[in-house]
Amino acid sequence: MPRILPLLLLCPLALMGIPTASAATPDELARNASTLIRQAENAFFKGDLEETGSLLQEGGALVEELMAVAPDHKQSKNLKKKLDRLQDRLDKKLQVAPPPKSVSAGGGLSSGARSTLDKAERAMAHAEERLEKAREFLEAGNSERCHGQISTARNDLDEADAMLDRAGRSYKLTADHPVAGSTFARRQDLDQLMANLSADLERQQSAASQAARNAAATTAALDNQWLARVESFTAFDSPARLQGPSINDATALAKEDAIAAEAAALLADYEATESGSAASDQLRAAVEKLRFNLEVFHSNRGSDLRNKREPIARELEEWGKRLAGNADWREDSGTSLFIVRGPKISHVESLIADLATVAPDEAREFTTRLESIKKDNARWTAQRQSWDSRPRPFPAARMMADSLAKEMTALLKERGWKVDELVITDQDWWVQQGEFRYLATAALSRDEKGPFWSTVSFRQDLTLTGYGPTRIWEIGDKVRLP
Repeated sequence: MPRILPLLLLCPLALMGIPTASAATPDELARNASTLIRQAENAFFKGDLEETGSLLQEGGALVEELMAVAPDHKQSKNLKKKLDRLQDRLDKKLQVAPPPKSVSAGGGLSSGARSTLDKAERAMAHAEERLEKAREFLEAGNSERCHGQISTARNDLDEADAMLDRAGRSYKLTADHPVAGSTFARRQDLDQLMANLSADLERQQSAASQAARNAAATTAALDNQWLARVESFTAFDSPARLQGPSINDATALAKEDAIAAEAAALLADYEATESGSAASDQLRAAVEKLRFNLEVFHSNRGSDLRNKREPIARELEEWGKRLAGNADWREDSGTSLFIVRGPKISHVESLIADLATVAPDEAREFTTRLESIKKDNARWTAQRQSWDSRPRPFPAARMMADSLAKEMTALLKERGWKVDELVITDQDWWVQQGEFRYLATAALSRDEKGPFWSTVSFRQDLTLTGYGPTRIWEIGDKVRLP
């Protein structure tokens, strides 16, 4: 007999809140078709056969489009099967004469039998819905949620079994009944569907367990390979522990640099060969600690080197600029040529020698620069001495300190000078920070050629309690009076 469908005015999908097929993705087509089929089942259980047919036509159109655009979609076959099964049930129901209140002629069903079968169908529909969700969870890798849906579906099938058992006992309905047979057949299909799904879940859980065991073995192997080696650079009681840097101890610094190089090489090997996701929390923490300690070591080493390097670079830069500026000096400029004093050169040489213990290459570069400056300084010193030795008047005092001047005069007399007058020619002390301070004076004296004066610098060294006693530091050439 040809399939009989109700002639209905179909409601547009958009009015039902369902996107039109042309604008839908395969997943949206599957979801919308599933919704329509579920609504058709509900309408069938309520006895609204026209609504069932309408919904089946709409759902069928979506299933056909899904199979056309995505024939391998994971839900297409299951949706087609559900659609055909419900359509078959609808066809059978439309072909059967309306049953009387009791058992009707021609093998019809009583209202009680029909109600019992409907309850079984509803329970199976719920079970099928659960199994669909279980499949989705399984494909997403969520075995726990999949197991929960299977358990709930099993409860639904138990309820369906109870209804089918009642149908058999009370209404003598069996699997070969022309009307009830599709319900019994559907129950068998669901058994197979659940069995297949349970088997797939078991395989997935078994694979996950094996993967977990493999991951644990990999993690243990990584710990065994790397953990002790990494922690040897950070453990407090390890002889290879990275510490320092001992920037003022060349021997210790060389040892620490070697340890830092070994640690960096180990980290490079680890990062090139290990899988970060497989490492244990302890190994990851140990690696991060070593990486941090290395960064701190190199940062501190760089800072300490800068503290040694920058005072040297600053002095050499300043001296080079000022010596080059001497080229613009003129005898009538009212200023003196710039000269680097011997003690300042000696001080920078000591800084370079200290730097050489930890950075010999940089120290050699500074030494080369200093030698060039010393040559320029010697040339300008000779010119300044020549200029300073020209006859000129005895300078005026720029700082009045009678007691200090008397002390300085006494120091010169102790050396055999005949001091006629001494004036302080600086306005204040010049301070070499953290080391000493000095003052320039002019001392008037005489020899067999007549009166002369010389620049004499006096110095006071810094001590723990302040500046120490005054002592003669430098004595300039004799300057004759005009």
